[in-house]
Amino acid sequence: KASAFVGKVLELELVLDQGPCRIYRVFLENFLGVCNSRPPPTSVPPLTYTIVVSSRDLVDRWYSFLAAKGDAAIVVTSPAHSAEFKVYAFNFYDPDREQSLGFYRFEVQAFDVPPAPPSPTRGGEIRFASSRPPV
Repeated sequence: KASAFVGKVLELELVLDQGPCRIYRVFLENFLGVCNSRPPPTSVPPLTYTIVVSSRDLVDRWYSFLAAKGDAAIVVTSPAHSAEFKVYAFNFYDPDREQSLGFYRFEVQAFDVPPAPPSPTRGGEIRFASSRPPV
């Protein structure tokens, strides 16, 4: 079920299926692995998985893309600015807490001031499997 959330809801491209572990492309040379090799946690772990984008506009586009999928597919908070962390961001969750990633918090954020300039030798395009969300 976690792979279905990453592949069908987030629409990341599946690049390697190893049975219990599936690897998805997030960026050109950045990947996310989802493995079904142990039971899901029974309580909320104190961490957030973050997708960092380059602008507030991209945060808003990610928000629109994910929110349009509906509460049955994904739970999405409204984008907001955090003065403490100097970012503009929103959180999202898989609604399935029984068999998927529902106990994990995900975030899409843009820094007020980027921590480092973009690398001239690396691409920043996000690849999705089907209907193209914001890039």
